[in-house]
Amino acid sequence: MLLLRFATHGECIKVKIARFDVPVCVLVGLGYPKHVASALEALEFLREYPGETREKTTALAACRAALEGRTNPQTARFALAAFAVKKDILLEEPVVKIVGSHKVVAPSVV
Repeated sequence: MLLLRFATHGECIKVKIARFDVPVCVLVGLGYPKHVASALEALEFLREYPGETREKTTALAACRAALEGRTNPQTARFALAAFAVKKDILLEEPVVKIVGSHKVVAPSVV
């Protein structure tokens, strides 16, 4: 467990490490890829992203819920991906295949 203080709200919450099974790759800045691998990273990314939309609000809420243990990290991952699709910044969604007892991640063709 980590203890986080949100500067804008002054609130302190205990959070879980909420890693995604597969990172979400988004475009930032001048088109540079950023791999977001956890609900905490997603929360930081979304808080810095300009503007307010329903998808952003939903993704922020899902990330907070995952960090607080009220939902699973994949819910936050899905919400972040939906936001990225809406903003046209989702680079690619990888294809995950199970080969034997190993997870193999390969980029999909978008």
